[in-house]
Amino acid sequence: VATSPCGNYGGTNLCGAAGSPVAVKDLRCTGSEFSIDECEWSPPDATCLEHGLDSVVYCGTLGAASGDGALRVLSKEGAPSLSGDGLLQIRFAGKWSSVCGAAPGAMAVACKAMG
Repeated sequence: VATSPCGNYGGTNLCGAAGSPVAVKDLRCTGSEFSIDECEWSPPDATCLEHGLDSVVYCGTLGAASGDGALRVLSKEGAPSLSGDGLLQIRFAGKWSSVCGAAPGAMAVACKAMG
């Protein structure tokens, strides 16, 4: 698992738009939880609405998130999807690109690859 502060991730700025909603602040988990609901956090404050402290996480082998073949799902706001629903993108030729048309089997493989 690799984490980084908000900013450029694979050549794309994934920070939330200033003023857009923030779910939680200072998310703290021990690692033994089965769900984020079991973790602790604080309510977001005004500083969070600037989105400079947004977290980007990649679950997998360190460094693989930006290599060709890496996958990600973006929410309609352009941020990493928290629900798992959104725009599927693949890293191809050094750039993030949308996937135009994917069979159900391909979508299942993409979800499995992203955990």
